[in-house]
Amino acid sequence: MNRISNIPKILVLPVLSWRRSGGLESVTMDISSAFVAMGWRVKVFSVFDTEPIEELPGVETFSLCQRSRVKKSLWHRYFWRPVLARRVRKALAGGGLLIFGHAHLLPLLDSLPPLPDVHYWSWVYGLEVWGSEANRWVSRLNRLNRVVSISEFTADQLIRAGLTTPVNVVPNCVDLKKFTPTTTSERIKRGEILICGRLAAHERYKGHDLLLECLPIAERLAGLTLTLRVVGTGDDFDRLRAKARQLDLDEKVIFSGRVSFSDLIEAYRHCGVFCMPSRVEQRKKGYWSGEGFGIVYIEAAACGRPVIASTDGGAPETIIPGETGLLVDPRSKEAVARTIAKILRDPVRADAMGRQGRILVEQKFSKEAFSYNVQELLLRD
Repeated sequence: MNRISNIPKILVLPVLSWRRSGGLESVTMDISSAFVAMGWRVKVFSVFDTEPIEELPGVETFSLCQRSRVKKSLWHRYFWRPVLARRVRKALAGGGLLIFGHAHLLPLLDSLPPLPDVHYWSWVYGLEVWGSEANRWVSRLNRLNRVVSISEFTADQLIRAGLTTPVNVVPNCVDLKKFTPTTTSERIKRGEILICGRLAAHERYKGHDLLLECLPIAERLAGLTLTLRVVGTGDDFDRLRAKARQLDLDEKVIFSGRVSFSDLIEAYRHCGVFCMPSRVEQRKKGYWSGEGFGIVYIEAAACGRPVIASTDGGAPETIIPGETGLLVDPRSKEAVARTIAKILRDPVRADAMGRQGRILVEQKFSKEAFSYNVQELLLRD
């Protein structure tokens, strides 16, 4: 097979959805932007979007999903693979690079004939390729030229499942021009704990319940009046708010709901500490839950605030323990409370951790670092 340097600079990127609605979706946009910056022609096929898709400079985007309920159902069951295969085959008729934006799109391989002068990659993230899901996808991943993982943790899960295709880690990134530290440190709410993320029943592993339960303990240990700010919404919002009332925390827990991007930045910049004690756990039938990386950790660090990250999953790869934040056992209320209190009762150290966190993101998790890592992969194929 030809080296990538010998094939046309055309990237075809099938994705589940094309919008910055979460960490996974942001990664696919960052992939596209990195290739555009390197002079590649980029075509994105959004397979299951039913809403208008976002525009990104230099990227050709195509929404394939049908809008009506009946056609949408048939699309999901029968038609997405043959239609996508036809579009991909046409786009890569002269060669290029095909990157699967999600493992759930790998069945496309079964509908594609051999494509000359085409290299095949897939990006993988977390729970979609952990446990029994790793066994589900590994045979198809072994038909590719390269697998790119957002964390060492996820890469290790696949290797244990029998992955033989070369796998490399390219961590997620943040836009350092948008995620910036405060210029008015007096506005920092020294007693505020911040958590951001979807409040979804199927994502209770993120640790919202644990933070509610450990807040009074942390307050007692810190000897301070503390508040918990919860940014995000979802089908678990009402339950969590009711739980806060049951714990008599109405005046100490602020449910901000969905916020604008500018308000999100303000929340990061002016919290006392960012904390998401997310667990990795096995569910029924071999499925797993947890953070493959946790982009919120590096967003908070980019904004110059200390981070408390979980010891589970890919979360430990987002901080330098003791320098940019602390790691904590996400199953222990007492451990989380002690860690929160340790940071919040020492604002000088908290600010120092925030400064070091910003430096870490600049060095390892910037868009420039992401692009450099992608370029290095291209040199290897």
